[in-house]
Amino acid sequence: MAGSFIRVKLLQILDSATPVSDPYCNVNVKEAVRQESGEVKVVQKKQTFTPEWGKCFDSHLLPGRRLQILVLDRGQGDSIIGEVSVEVSSIADQCSSTSLGAGSGVAKMALDLRPNGRIIIQAKLYQGKQTGGEVTNVGSGDVPVVQTAECMEDNPEELHKDLTMLRGRRGAIRHQKVHEVNGHKYGARFFRQPTFCAFCKEFIWGFGKQGYQCQTCDQVVHKKCHLQVLGTCPGALKDPHKNATSMEMKKRFQINMPHRFKVHNYLHPTFCDHCGTMLYGLFRQGFKCEACGTNCHKRCRERMPHLCGVNEKVMAEVLSSVKKDKISGTRKEKMTKQSSSSADPAGSSDVHSR
Repeated sequence: MAGSFIRVKLLQILDSATPVSDPYCNVNVKEAVRQESGEVKVVQKKQTFTPEWGKCFDSHLLPGRRLQILVLDRGQGDSIIGEVSVEVSSIADQCSSTSLGAGSGVAKMALDLRPNGRIIIQAKLYQGKQTGGEVTNVGSGDVPVVQTAECMEDNPEELHKDLTMLRGRRGAIRHQKVHEVNGHKYGARFFRQPTFCAFCKEFIWGFGKQGYQCQTCDQVVHKKCHLQVLGTCPGALKDPHKNATSMEMKKRFQINMPHRFKVHNYLHPTFCDHCGTMLYGLFRQGFKCEACGTNCHKRCRERMPHLCGVNEKVMAEVLSSVKKDKISGTRKEKMTKQSSSSADPAGSSDVHSR
């Protein structure tokens, strides 16, 4: 068996008497050491390690080596579910005799845990890399190990890197980055048609993902404008229990001036002031506010913020200037307090001296 090793993967727990919420495994590698008296004693020379489910670890085929697998549950205070101890040579024999593929050296087996339950593992038999290219016959089935590889028992991090670097993200879903402002959930988007910003009313230029669009109300803004939006998202205020920030938004300063929309016939190309796209149709293409002249689609009428007659861009500039003045005022107050506090100890010392 010199030069051969097995690569083991822990798959799942079955038939446990108690419900398991968060299981994990501790693996102890124990060696058979012959004492001076001639007695063979099982000793653990390596530290206990915790392999992840579905990840592999290697073990050399040394005489008398055993794998002790302890199954624990984090959900129950790291309580022990079961334990099994198996010889490495028996796993290798199983891989040689009953493999999943002809000559592949792969076997899937169920090990009985004490006191109850089973653990499903998958093992593969390898021949270590040698200079002469010889292949050693391993196992009681006397089946040659066809595939060779380098054993990573002493360096499991490299094994994990080699096995999961290419397939670790296979099938994974890349979620879009969401920017939350006043209940709006903005995400970057590519616009296939001419689109205008709902905040500054200017055209959205650029290549790729030119701007942001709210995932709830479909409002479209520039990337530079999304932090200055004053109107709250109507979808964020419908269910305050699901959105934790909705109650805070209700307490803040906000303008509640509903639009007075009426169906309108447009004689020239017009764009929606909410989603930024064109109002299509020959007649009755959309709605127009009788007070401020805001235009929108029929589908966007209920999603329009209640900012009738308010220029959001100018209002945002005024509020930002007020905020800057307030910050500068607080800084001046702190500086005056510090200067006065630094002058007080000198005066108090003079009084005490007198």
